[in-house]
Amino acid sequence: MASGTYYAWSPIRGGTAEKPVTIDRGDKVTKDALGIDDANWAALVESGAVRDKEFPADKDYEGSVIDFLRDKLLEAQSMSGAVEEEEAASQLATVAAAAEPSVAPEPSSSSSGKK
Repeated sequence: MASGTYYAWSPIRGGTAEKPVTIDRGDKVTKDALGIDDANWAALVESGAVRDKEFPADKDYEGSVIDFLRDKLLEAQSMSGAVEEEEAASQLATVAAAAEPSVAPEPSSSSSGKK
């Protein structure tokens, strides 16, 4: 599992009965902070609940990522003028890139023979 900074894209409850851990959507999160093993951490990453990209919405945004992207799209569509359209397209591209899941490339089982 690659190390780095990860963010919660869903609220997460972890830890133990004696020491519960609550991670809010958008918070930085680590396997150690949750007190979970590698397999459970991998499952959180695979499901998209934890990603290496920041959650695109503000912490107080109550809707889903899809709702946020829809709101941003509507906002971008309502802008007028060439400069504003460029800015809207740039903002929309940034939001869309943040919402894409990160997928690590699969290791190749064959070698090309090149050095």
